[in-house]
This record gives sequence, structure tokens and C-alpha cells, in this order.
Amino acid sequence: MFSTLTKLSVCLILVILVLFIIELGCRFLEPGPIRLKDASPYIPDASLGQLHQSNFNGSWRGTHYQTNARGYRGPAHIDDSTPGLFRVLCVGDSLTYGAGVTDADSWPRLLEEHLAARLPEHEVQVINFGVAGWNSQHFLEAWRRYGVDLVPDLVILGWSLNDLPGAAPLLEDAPFPEPTPSPALLAHIPRTALARHFRAEWRHRGREERWAELQVSLDAALEPWRHGGAADLRTEVATLVTEIRAAGAEPVILCHPYEFQVRSADADRSPERSLQMICKGLNTPYLPVARAFRSYLAKSPKLHPALYLRGYLCHLNAEGHELIAEQLFLTLERAALIP
Repeated sequence: MFSTLTKLSVCLILVILVLFIIELGCRFLEPGPIRLKDASPYIPDASLGQLHQSNFNGSWRGTHYQTNARGYRGPAHIDDSTPGLFRVLCVGDSLTYGAGVTDADSWPRLLEEHLAARLPEHEVQVINFGVAGWNSQHFLEAWRRYGVDLVPDLVILGWSLNDLPGAAPLLEDAPFPEPTPSPALLAHIPRTALARHFRAEWRHRGREERWAELQVSLDAALEPWRHGGAADLRTEVATLVTEIRAAGAEPVILCHPYEFQVRSADADRSPERSLQMICKGLNTPYLPVARAFRSYLAKSPKLHPALYLRGYLCHLNAEGHELIAEQLFLTLERAALIP
């Protein structure tokens, strides 16, 4: 006869084994190779908040991070003296980096494929300089410190709604914010793939109610910006455009939408329109992604087409990244920016 303690020990071992199998399955569903332990790819930076570690290869928060010697996502840097080199620099946040998808499925890498097919006589390189947590206030510093020395032909700047004053705190992924790094054992439990999938499902189930609440909060938060903040936005964009052109490159503005901006008919369109008017005044190509997404969803033959990762406000799935790459390539063609 087994003792009660023995039975409890066996049950505990079985529970742990089942949870481990489920955890393994959840990690299998995430992009990139399976890794049983997460490791942060970031190093702190005084003015940019954080940067990627150089030559990093690991997983963090459900995303595979593999950086080169210069710390950006993608293959090794191509020497500047390479004949026929056509280089595009993409500056942005996690939406540019491609959180939740592999490097091959991110829009910078897909854009590189489009350009390489169009320019067989050139060596094409699209640099993915997206770092989670960055916003438009970091772009000028990133350009001055790193972008100029990369000698790009084109610079694509990725804006989003959280770049506007007062918007970022409202757009955090509450009620389950991602945990911060900690060596403590219990701190690793919320960072498991199982916990990530639970959070995603929780968010997904209440997304429409959350969108409605967000719109009300954002309307109030952006009211001061509508009465004068657009002038600050114009100054910010104009400074970047001027410095990029002074270095011999051409700027392009990309506006990343949140899912509720795409799917909700009542979503505030004023930030998109303001950025479009600013770009028009500066003679800078502009891609309003929300408009392209809405058009795609209206024409899609799928019953429930999806362009975003399940349970996230703004991070795109592979299909969303592919659509951005296609629309961006067309934008560059129309602006005659492809040699």
C-alpha cells in the first residue's frame, strides 16, 4: 500500500510533467527555434533607453532575437564599398523589429526580397533598426549616432499612435503587463510560454470592449495635442527629414496602426491625417498602413481574416508584415525611389 506522501509525490511529478509538455507545445508555436529559457536581448542606454546586444541569439517574450555584430536584426553587415550597394535603413520600435514573427517574416526582410527581385544588378540590404520601447523621440538620436554612419540610400521611419503625448501609457498591454527580468525563481513563471498564451487569450476575448474603452481614453488624452501638438509633430518630422536628406538619403514615413484603428469605424483618424499633411508639406512619401489594412480586410475572401497576433493591440502576424512590405514597395515605386 502506497503512503499518502508517496501518492502526493507521484501526483506532483505528473502535474509538473504535464505542465512541462504543455509549455513545450506553447514554445513550439512561437517563432524561431524552441528554447526552454528566456534571455533578455537588451542592454540599457542612457539616451535611447535600450539597445540590442551584439551577436545575440535567444528568445524573449515569445520572440526570437538574433542580432549581428552591430546589434541589429538580420544577416551580417555588408561593407559600404560593395559595388552597386542599395541600402535601406528602417528605424522604429517593436513593430519594425517584428515582435512575434521570425526575421524572414518581418516586413523589412520581405521588403528586401521585393527590392532584390527588382534590382538584380544591385546588392540590396535592408537594415532592421527596430528596437522595442523606442518612439519617435528616439529616432533623431538613433539617426545621429548610428544611421549616418550606415550610409543608407533610403530611411524608413515607423511612427505609431503611441508616439503622441499621453497615448503610450494607455496603450500598454494591461491587465497583464509583461514581467521585468529577475533572477528569482518565481519571476520566471509569468515569463513562461504558457503564461504568454494565457495572457493572449484573455486579451483576445475582451478585445472589442477594450477597444471601446481605449477610444474614450485616447480622445481625452489627445485633446491637448489636437489644439497645438501637431505643430510639435511637424517640427519633429521636419528636423529628421532635413538631417536625413543632408546626409544624401531619402526619408519615407510609415504609420503603423493599432488593430482598433483598423477595425473600428469610430476610431480617431486625426493622427493619421495630421502625419499625412505634414509629409505632404515636406514632400516626403507617406504610407498610411491602416488604410491599406482596411481595404485588404474589406476585400479578403476569408471569413475571419487576421493581420495581428492574437491578443495583442498592435503587433502584426506574418500576413500583416507581408502586406506592409507589398504596400511599402509600391509606395517606393510611385515615389521613384527605386533605382
